[in-house]
Amino acid sequence: MTELAGRLALNPDLDPTAWSDELARTGRVPDLLAPESADAIEHALKHETPWSVTFRDGERHRYYAAQDYMALDVRERGETEAQIYGLANSDFQFFYLNYPCGWRRAREQYPDAPLNRVHDFLNSSPVIEFARALTGRAEIKGLDTQATSYHPGHFMTKHDDGFTDRIYAYTLGFSRQWKSPWGGALLFYDEGGRVIDGFEPAFNALTVFSVPCQHAVAMVTPVAQAPRLSVVGWFLDQEA
Repeated sequence: MTELAGRLALNPDLDPTAWSDELARTGRVPDLLAPESADAIEHALKHETPWSVTFRDGERHRYYAAQDYMALDVRERGETEAQIYGLANSDFQFFYLNYPCGWRRAREQYPDAPLNRVHDFLNSSPVIEFARALTGRAEIKGLDTQATSYHPGHFMTKHDDGFTDRIYAYTLGFSRQWKSPWGGALLFYDEGGRVIDGFEPAFNALTVFSVPCQHAVAMVTPVAQAPRLSVVGWFLDQEA
């Protein structure tokens, strides 16, 4: 396993105060992490993360260890995915690989997972202070985190992330040389349900937006040659 402790750092050339206006204008900050830190997290996401397949089954969130899901016979997996896509037409739905590196249960089950150290780093004093300076919100106290990997057929439908402890949502991307035909864009909607803005996946780029806000992740298409990799979550008004 890659040892990330002590190897993770923000880009020392990035001044959060200087970037606060750019964030307000575009919603994105490039090159957030030192290059070697971004490379190390990308490697851990690709090769050393204990992924689970997650989706909604009615009112429940379902999780399968990725290897167990792939071990389902073709008929059972096909029926499951037909139900997943069917619900997406009428209700909130998602379908992707995740590792909730901020959840105590996951960290206890996989204590050596490198992404655990990413959660710790994103909740360290330098990052919390950076988030406060970047957004101008002194009440930020923690960052919720989960690692995500979207492969062809994976998506998340429109939702608003509206919970009382969430100040901003964020996506920290680790997708290199992404192409538009691969899908996977983070989309934003107006009150009428029309797409008004969006971001394609990128590498070492931080996207931040206020919540509640209607947004979705477009389906990754069958032509995608790489997964859409990211660490996502929320800036919180409490410790994570």
